[in-house]
Amino acid sequence: MMGHLNTGLFSVFALGIPLLTIVLYAFAIYFLISAIRFMKRKQELDQELLYKLDRILEINSSKEKE
Repeated sequence: MMGHLNTGLFSVFALGIPLLTIVLYAFAIYFLISAIRFMKRKQELDQELLYKLDRILEINSSKEKE
């Protein structure tokens, strides 16, 4: 009885560890893709913000000249 239990426990670990490894790799890849998408979107928003700030400064400086 005990030998059968050990064999079952071994097969759970034999299947579980590689499965856990695959899940961890999948999570790492998902995290990297999400981080890359976030950084790309952040860069676009930062460029848009800088453009708007430049426009505000141009308008402000032209009003000061008048």
